[in-house]
Amino acid sequence: MNRTNTLSCIALILVTLAIGCDEDELLELAKRHNLSEAERSRLMAELHGKVAEGSSEMVASDAVARKELVTLHREVQAERAEFGKQRDALELDRKEIAAERKRDSLTASAILSLGTLAGCLAPLAICWYLLRSPLGESNDSEVAELLLSDVIAAQPVLLNRPETNPPKLTHQIEPSIQEE
Repeated sequence: MNRTNTLSCIALILVTLAIGCDEDELLELAKRHNLSEAERSRLMAELHGKVAEGSSEMVASDAVARKELVTLHREVQAERAEFGKQRDALELDRKEIAAERKRDSLTASAILSLGTLAGCLAPLAICWYLLRSPLGESNDSEVAELLLSDVIAAQPVLLNRPETNPPKLTHQIEPSIQEE
């Protein structure tokens, strides 16, 4: 930048000489040019300082933002891992419940089938038992004699004979009482 300033000063001096200015005017013009160049240099230095300061602040802010982003990313990853564990535990519970329901259903069906089978086989077992039991002596004559003696008896034990005068019902009134 100094090189261009120097070249522009030389060019300015040559143009002024060619035009024909006074030395005082030329000197005044060179001083103004030097002052404006010094002012521009000072402003440029301030501007560069501000740009450097802004860049430093931006780099610091960027570093803080990146740290926050990394922290947030780690938190999200931890939450995802926790959700994954909870999902896996939930899936395992679901599978256990499904297996238990299936097992309970099969057990209930088996118990119902066994109960039905036992109910069907019970009469067959009784019949088989009765058919296989040894036949003892026939006591038909004794049974006939017992029944005959009961029929003949005044007070039967086995057979209740209807009385000739059945008991009167409580709501019926005797005919002798009605006439009075």
